[in-house]
Amino acid sequence: MKAIFLSLIMLFSAAQVFAQTDEERTEMAKSLLDRMSKKNKSYSSIDAKFTLNVDNKQSQKKLDYKGTLTVKGDCYVCDLMGTKTFFDGTYTYSYVKEAKEVTIQEPDTIEEVAVSPTKLFSAYETGYKMRYIEDQKIGNADCGVVDLYPTDRNSNFSRIRLTIDKASLQIKNIVKQCKDGVDYNISVESFKTNRNISDDEFVFKTKDYPNVEVIDMRD
Repeated sequence: MKAIFLSLIMLFSAAQVFAQTDEERTEMAKSLLDRMSKKNKSYSSIDAKFTLNVDNKQSQKKLDYKGTLTVKGDCYVCDLMGTKTFFDGTYTYSYVKEAKEVTIQEPDTIEEVAVSPTKLFSAYETGYKMRYIEDQKIGNADCGVVDLYPTDRNSNFSRIRLTIDKASLQIKNIVKQCKDGVDYNISVESFKTNRNISDDEFVFKTKDYPNVEVIDMRD
């Protein structure tokens, strides 16, 4: 009987969400995203560990990669798929571990700037339509699920789905659905904030990487 009662509560809660109009769902999505953005921008720094799942539906192959991300202001360090990328606010340093080479360049294209991890909490503000999809329970966390749809029809992806913890306002999961049949699913495993980080941490230092080949693309 208790299980039936709980199921009825969940069903009623879901029905309330699905009863919302498109305009109300947009407002619900924007409200949650605005609160998430404000909260995360207030941190002096962020350290995150995550898993990236790449699901190629055409080849029916799934691959998992572990990654780490450190963000401070406009600077970041991201270690993923054998490449450690540093951005000091001006230049990107992409170190390929297996090749022992680093490429230094300016992020001079719109696309490179747009995909910067530092834009994660504000990217939704322009170029997207948004919709609140549902409430979701992950462990003990009450989460909200929001879909973002690019307004540019030439975009290489059709949707980004964010799952956000309503209490902590931390992103729990990101799914990017691409038009080529590949989905990228990022699950955040740990999220720590306000560590005292030196700006020097975001600069690639050749002395820390013996025998590295430097490819300098700067003007």
